[in-house]
Amino acid sequence: MQPPPRKVKQTQEVKLAFSEQVVCLQGKQQLGAELLEDIRSFSKQRAAVEKEYGQWCVCSVALSGGGDSTLRGSSY
Repeated sequence: MQPPPRKVKQTQEVKLAFSEQVVCLQGKQQLGAELLEDIRSFSKQRAAVEKEYGQWCVCSVALSGGGDSTLRGSSY
């Protein structure tokens, strides 16, 4: 005996809705992973720039022969 056609249609609708939700969640997960990778890359680049800037500051202070007096006129 076959189930009524209405139940088959409901089952197909549920499967379709579930499949759409899975696709949506996979897309969201992919975007989240890409965002985390972008943040990681940005943080690494920022750290490299800050390191270079810090080395430049140390070198410029050492070359000027000044100590704290060199930094008094800066905007820090």
